[in-house]
Amino acid sequence: MSQVTRIRQPELWSPESPKLYQLVTTVESGGQMVDRKETAFGIRTVAFDKDKGFLLNGSLTFLKGTCNHQDHAGVGAALPDALQYFRIAKLKEMGGNACRTSHNPPTPELLDACDRLGLLVMDENRLLGSDEEICAAGKARSSATGIIRAWSSGPWPTRNSACKARPPADRSP
Repeated sequence: MSQVTRIRQPELWSPESPKLYQLVTTVESGGQMVDRKETAFGIRTVAFDKDKGFLLNGSLTFLKGTCNHQDHAGVGAALPDALQYFRIAKLKEMGGNACRTSHNPPTPELLDACDRLGLLVMDENRLLGSDEEICAAGKARSSATGIIRAWSSGPWPTRNSACKARPPADRSP
């Protein structure tokens, strides 16, 4: 099944205005709803231009942030959702607009905090490629294709740390 809809004049997601829309998907069988899923998503445009740099919604955007491991002092890797939001909110308070994940796939809760609070995400990918050999070896989540499929509804513009977006030397913010 496939369905297409249009959103007229959407409000674009950005770090300054992290507008999210809600998609509600239901599955019915015999006239009864048997499953329901709500998916938050952002709408934005993204471009990497060799002369201009990284463009978010048509505007030159410099990525400012930190590299974050998934663990936290005192709680290890089992971070409560509130702590995920706290860390992202602090990064925003410091003037950040991006975070780079480190080594392991980020949790859905971290990505949700970034979506809602307005942080761009760079998801580390240690396997550069999406060829059949990588996917066949069971490493699809680590491949570029796997990352895109895993987090396709998020508004983040870049999901591969190989795309370390740095402005040209003569165009610092």
